[in-house]
Amino acid sequence: MLAVNEVAKWFLLQDDDDGISNLKLQKLLYYAQGGFLAVFDKPLFNAEIQAWREGPVVPEVYQEYERFGNKIIEGNDFSNSVAQELTRHEMDFLTEVYQYFGAFSAWKLCELLHEDDCWKKYYSKDDGRQVMPHHDIKESFKEFYCSE
Repeated sequence: MLAVNEVAKWFLLQDDDDGISNLKLQKLLYYAQGGFLAVFDKPLFNAEIQAWREGPVVPEVYQEYERFGNKIIEGNDFSNSVAQELTRHEMDFLTEVYQYFGAFSAWKLCELLHEDDCWKKYYSKDDGRQVMPHHDIKESFKEFYCSE
């Protein structure tokens, strides 16, 4: 299983013309985790995902890059060490996630994820940031994103 910070760095290394903000990174991580759970029946990374107002968030990655606020995450400390740890199907899967969802803006991804049943189930203005369990994320992705 991969470290979530390494998966985040992998996405950041896929830099496109628009760059990636913390908000967009959070959504890419959720799509990667949810899709991987649905397709391979196991988590891509073992980190907690919580339901926040703007959608699903991996708190430890959020904290790592929160200093950038809503700006593009910049820096040259993103080593590609994760590429050496990825299996072929992990690399292919992450590439597909990025090619599809990376084309959307952070706010468009938020809009899409506000339709996600798992996020809706666990997000509450009153209860704060609740953990979204892997089994519920997997079922949501199987139902909403994966066709039989």
